[in-house]
Parts: sequence; C-alpha cells; structure tokens
Amino acid sequence: MKPKFCPKCKSEDVEIKITTSASYGSPQNWKCNDCGFSAPEFPELKKKTKKK
Repeated sequence: MKPKFCPKCKSEDVEIKITTSASYGSPQNWKCNDCGFSAPEFPELKKKTKKK
C-alpha cells in the first residue's frame, strides 16, 4: 500500500481507524494525527522522481 497524506493539511502522519462496524462492511476512516481531519479515503503519495 502506498503512503497516504491528509488532503487538508498535507501531513503524512495519518492512520486508519478501524471500528467494530468495519467487520460488517462499513467503510473504515482515515484520520490525520496532526489536524484531526478524517475521511473514508485519503489520497496516496506519488513516487517522487529525481530530475537530472
């Protein structure tokens, strides 16, 4: 899985919050540990390429 980042503050300090309802098919939520923003999906970081 590619690393994710917070779409609100751009922090990479995010984690998935698994709830008991997740076992019943409900979507999990991602949460930013810096600003507290949470959503069902966070964007993934793109691989950085070095310019020559």
